[in-house]
Amino acid sequence: MKNKLLSRKSFIKSSIGIAAGTIAFPYMAYGNSFRSANDIPNLAFIGIGGRGSKNIESFQGLGNFVAFADVSENSSTVQQIRSEYPKVPFFKDYRKMFDKMHQQIDAVVVSTPDHSHYAIAMWAISAGKHVYVEKPLTHTIEEARKLKQAAAEAGLITQMGNQSYSNDGIRVCKEWIDAGLIGNVSEVIQWTDRLTPGQIAIPGKEWPKAEPIPDGLDWKLWMNVVQDTQYHSNIEGNWRGWWRFGSGALGDIGCHMMGIPFYALDLGIPEKISAISRGGSKLHCPLQSKVTYEFKGAEHKNPLKMTWYDGFRKKDGKQEIYEGFDTSFLPNIPAAFPTKDTNALSENGQFIVGDEGLIYIPAMHLGKEPILLPEEKWEDIKNNLPEPKLERVENHWLNFIQAVKGEIPQASSNFNVSANLTEIVLLGNLALRSGKPIKWDAENMICTGNSAATKLVKENPAHPEFLPG
Repeated sequence: MKNKLLSRKSFIKSSIGIAAGTIAFPYMAYGNSFRSANDIPNLAFIGIGGRGSKNIESFQGLGNFVAFADVSENSSTVQQIRSEYPKVPFFKDYRKMFDKMHQQIDAVVVSTPDHSHYAIAMWAISAGKHVYVEKPLTHTIEEARKLKQAAAEAGLITQMGNQSYSNDGIRVCKEWIDAGLIGNVSEVIQWTDRLTPGQIAIPGKEWPKAEPIPDGLDWKLWMNVVQDTQYHSNIEGNWRGWWRFGSGALGDIGCHMMGIPFYALDLGIPEKISAISRGGSKLHCPLQSKVTYEFKGAEHKNPLKMTWYDGFRKKDGKQEIYEGFDTSFLPNIPAAFPTKDTNALSENGQFIVGDEGLIYIPAMHLGKEPILLPEEKWEDIKNNLPEPKLERVENHWLNFIQAVKGEIPQASSNFNVSANLTEIVLLGNLALRSGKPIKWDAENMICTGNSAATKLVKENPAHPEFLPG
């Protein structure tokens, strides 16, 4: 398909020349400068089942819905959305949507599996559209960096779908830490119950046997840029658990949970990453893992260790020990926490550990206030907490729309921010997939001494026709 907006040759040239600022994207020629702050932007949604339906709900009243695209026209969620918005044009192929409707679209919301984020977002950028992309931002580190550069060069408004980044809680954490309430922070401990059973890939060293492709699903469009893979319902439904399409528990939850210390501690890119896991393979993500990040850059006041645990399970207040469960993957509990019993922990949570106390975050998304420990310290200072200094964000989706309308300069988790956060998350996956520690040469995007991990920093598209061209 020939893109009416930007030829492949000029797009590739512009992607290479982004850093030097030599190539401009042509979106202004298509009248995409926003009309006025009083207008409501026209939104197109790519991926309207699953998470896409939730984003449609979250953007209700914030924009005019002018186009839907989804590779599966018969899924129950897609049919429900289409029945609720019968006048909104529907497309299976996002490329056709852009070709036909680019002049009516102001911004695009991308809620597809990880492997197709980059291609779709680049298509939106080449069309001069502001873009909201679900987490993680991309499937590879190279993609994250290119997407950040392309959006900046085009002067577009961007946002990643890690709504924790707009919540009050992370701002409270930063204010408490900056005020010295827990002293110098040296460690962050995080855990999640993901991957949940509905996300786990079928184990084995081979792809599962092919199944008939369901009516209404365009499997080639679903696969997008990646290597052709035979259809199986587990691959489509549990794509997060397959490395070719998803990014595992880290990709699912890491941008939410790591976003809190990333913001509150002004984290840069880690220098060293190591990982151990259980139950994974070259094809699918592990059932349990432990990933350790070491931050030692000049931007950090003190060296910091961040440890990530996934596969945590609880049921009715008790640790659910399933077949093969390895208790060594349970998170370490700091001394300031009231008990050493992991049953007392939330299913998803983290500790930010200082030398004078800790912050306990008993949730995947920190919406309100964190918990300051030990308890006696909280009793001493709870009536004398630091005054709020950081500007609050009312709503993650509204925040994006406010930026599109020019009411604020940029969204909270814009690509300049979220690309770096995504890089941290994906570095953990490089350590997991390669099975060896990583010393990260961020400038050259090389895992020093780990060629297997370096090969995973970027992926050559098997089907470049899904990129702008």
